[in-house]
Amino acid sequence: MKLSIDSFPYFFEPKIGPLIFLKRLSKCIQNNFKNISILSRYNPNYDIGIFSTIDKSIYNKPFIIRLDGLFIDKQNTKYVSSEENHKIFNSVNKSVGVIFVSDYCKNIYENLFGKLNKPYKIINNGVSLDQFRVEGTNFRNKLKIDNKNFVILASASWRRHKRLKETIKFYKLLKKEISNLNLIILGKNEFVYKNTDKSIVFAGHVKEKDLNKWYRTANLYLHLAWIEPNSNSQAEAIASGIPTLCANNGGNFELVQKTKGGIVSKCDDKVKYGLIDYYNPPDPNYEILSKNFFEIYNNYNFFKKNIIRNNIDIKLSAEQYINFCDKIIKQK
Repeated sequence: MKLSIDSFPYFFEPKIGPLIFLKRLSKCIQNNFKNISILSRYNPNYDIGIFSTIDKSIYNKPFIIRLDGLFIDKQNTKYVSSEENHKIFNSVNKSVGVIFVSDYCKNIYENLFGKLNKPYKIINNGVSLDQFRVEGTNFRNKLKIDNKNFVILASASWRRHKRLKETIKFYKLLKKEISNLNLIILGKNEFVYKNTDKSIVFAGHVKEKDLNKWYRTANLYLHLAWIEPNSNSQAEAIASGIPTLCANNGGNFELVQKTKGGIVSKCDDKVKYGLIDYYNPPDPNYEILSKNFFEIYNNYNFFKKNIIRNNIDIKLSAEQYINFCDKIIKQK
């Protein structure tokens, strides 16, 4: 079978989550599934395409849409949600099938457009367990962080709904109770934050080859994004062997549940499917978050030991993608 996967062969380093995953998926398939070829969408000889969010076909070939979210901002802060969603709906209509990255994505799609009447599959993000390992070096010495300190790490391309300010606020509440606490924040952000707390490290954008070392520097991964379809960074943290504390809306909790990777905090009211004030997130319930944090903190070895890393292996994701494509081709 010959696949075309979005922006393959990736002559650039993707900066956005969907393409980061698809590049990793392409590499995994090339390295582990020798009977599968991956071609550029400009090569007319592929059997079926896998495109992120919208149709990117050059030729009249069957394709699958990988749907990792929709536009749900009712304020149209950055885009006109109805116009962008219309493009997605038209692409899905022309497709031969859809891969949703989480149950959340499927539910939000069907809330906006009605029941999907074509083949679909829900496949969570995965990462390479060879790239993201439990054992290895970290950056504690470089950052002058004592090995006895408990380090929290948060990572995102920080936009308002990811709740950076709330992450820092929660950390400072914890810091009042635990003196030997540190916070590391990875990723570019659109906020100007005057950091006067030397226990907080703003690392900015880091190279992919260094990500595993950053995760291994930490004891816990904190992901307070209000709504997130399915996060690469959370998968990376779990694969790196650190427990996770995440919020309960969107699709992130699915990764935590399938890997027993930590605690899904019921720190937010459940958000109804549909358009919302996306870039004006509420504060999480810090009391509930704190209770969940100390459950992990006080039983740390238990949570760390019980992570099922194999459930997040990108090889499993790749196999599901291949099987879904093969099934659709055979039905045509």
